[in-house]
This record gives sequence, C-alpha cells and structure tokens, in this order.
Amino acid sequence: MDSENFNANCEKILKIIASANADLIVFPEAASSGFNYPRIVEIAGINDILLSRACLMAKSVGKSVVLPLIIREGKDFVNRSHFIGATGEIIAIYDKIHLIGVLHEDRFLKAGVKTVAGQLQTEDQIVRLGLATCYDLRFPELFRHLAINEGVDIFVLPSMWPVERAEHLSILSQARAVENQTPLILCNGTGICGNINLCGTSAVYDSRGRLLARASVDSEEQLDVEIDLNDTRQWRIDFPVLSDATVNLLLPENI
Repeated sequence: MDSENFNANCEKILKIIASANADLIVFPEAASSGFNYPRIVEIAGINDILLSRACLMAKSVGKSVVLPLIIREGKDFVNRSHFIGATGEIIAIYDKIHLIGVLHEDRFLKAGVKTVAGQLQTEDQIVRLGLATCYDLRFPELFRHLAINEGVDIFVLPSMWPVERAEHLSILSQARAVENQTPLILCNGTGICGNINLCGTSAVYDSRGRLLARASVDSEEQLDVEIDLNDTRQWRIDFPVLSDATVNLLLPENI
C-alpha cells in the first residue's frame, strides 16, 4: 500500500477484484489509505467512489469481496468492512468495535456496537462469514459469540498489524481458530503505513488451527486457499467443544 497515493491504491484494489480467481476476495484493514488521519475527510470522499466502483466490479465478474475502508457517516468516521456479494450488493457492513486506546483511535473514529455475520453463496453451498477487524483479535468473546450465537463457518479478519507485535498476530489468529473450531482468514497489510511498519504474514488457518497458507513479511502477495468446510463440520462432530461452552459467563449483554 502507498500511504499517500490513495488513487493508486484504489486502482490496485479494483484490478485485484477483476483478476482474482476465488469465491471470496479479502483486503486488509483501511485498504485504500491506511490511517492517514490528517487527510481523513479526503480519504472518506475517495472511498465513497471506490466502494461504488468495487460493487460494480464485483457484479461484473461475479465475485464476493470483503473491502475495509474508512467511511464518513454524518459527522463521524468509522472503520468499516463491507461484505459485497457477487451480485454487487452490500450484504453486510461491520464497524470495528474495539478501538485501540493507546493509539487514541477514538479521537478520529467512532466504534461499532454490533457483531456482524453475512452469507456467502458459492456454487454448491452457503457459507456464513463472521467479520472482525485487527485489534478485535485480542477479544476472544467476540469470536465465541460469532461462532455460537451467529453460527459462522469462517472468521474474516482484515488488519493493519505492526511488526513489533507480529508474534501476537500469529498466536492469537491460530488461537481464535482452535478455540472456536472455525477457520480464520487473516489479511494483514505490509510495508510502511504512515509511521507504522506492518508485519504482513497474511494467513489462513483451518478449524483445527493448522496453517494452510502464509504470506511473506515485507511484500504484497495474493494467497489462493481452499477451505474444506466438510472437515470443519466433521471436527465439530468428533470433538464438540462449542456445545460444551458456557456462553453466559463470557459474553457482555450488549453483544
């Protein structure tokens, strides 16, 4: 990502949607811009146009997309993931719930208040996706709620995770998959974004926590990964962890 040339980032996003061969295409958090807060008004304006173009592109090629963007909503700005269906319609939107206090994200962004799941239609099945964003990964109750109460089949986690906490990203991503018996798609940014050195290492884990694919640290890559949901279903039957969970001990009332 070029943290200054937003238009170039937008064109790259559209090109990937047009050319990728997958049922679902996932982009990193704040995919067109990163967190360039001094230019947030400009970013939001560009993203309105990008979102419309992305929907049209998704429809024209018949692909579903998770596209996270900084969006303006009234007087506020939100860190929003858009789940765009293969028809070009926005199936679901998720506003990042957990903002990073030490980075004062709440000075610039409004936190989301609702968990979100949406249905992906493939050629032979309907797949429920649970959406989360970056720092949400540190809050396991969100993922447990998605797994048990929303019945999701796959977690989708766009992020902009820094190098200095790269080990946490790997550990926590695998843990969320293992403890919820749910595959996890992690799409992380790479390179320099503002003053943040991102750690890359986008990855996909299956429902047993096995690593199916991982990208490099310092270069942009596309991972083409097939997730076997029949294996997920069988693992949940063979070792039914989720049915043993005492959910009320873990979840706040407002989730």
